[in-house]
Amino acid sequence: AYGINQFVDNGDGTITDRATGLIWTKADSGKTMNWQEALRHAEDLEYAGHDDWRLPKIAELTDIVDPNEYDPAINVDLFPNTKTSTYWSSTEDEDDLDYALHVNFKCGYMFHYEKTGRDYVRCVRMNP
Repeated sequence: AYGINQFVDNGDGTITDRATGLIWTKADSGKTMNWQEALRHAEDLEYAGHDDWRLPKIAELTDIVDPNEYDPAINVDLFPNTKTSTYWSSTEDEDDLDYALHVNFKCGYMFHYEKTGRDYVRCVRMNP
């Protein structure tokens, strides 16, 4: 959660949050894709010497929102070029499986969105 993040720039295009043990890609996908494509993109990603990247859960994705920032609602020193747009999570909407949850990084809010819609992707992995 914001305020307990302990972000460290690893110097290889990744950011570690020592508070959660998660490692994030500094760069996003650079293009939008639907939810199934986003899952595949993360699964197929080989980046910074690792191939165990995945789409973040909604709780993980909201963790990197910085409520003191707006447009984009994230630390742009750590996550440059973050779009003021929406990013997929791997979390499906339990009430309607045609939808998944995403975060709008213009304001930092979470919404649900049709899986056929197009969002950006930022991948994550667990620090071993």
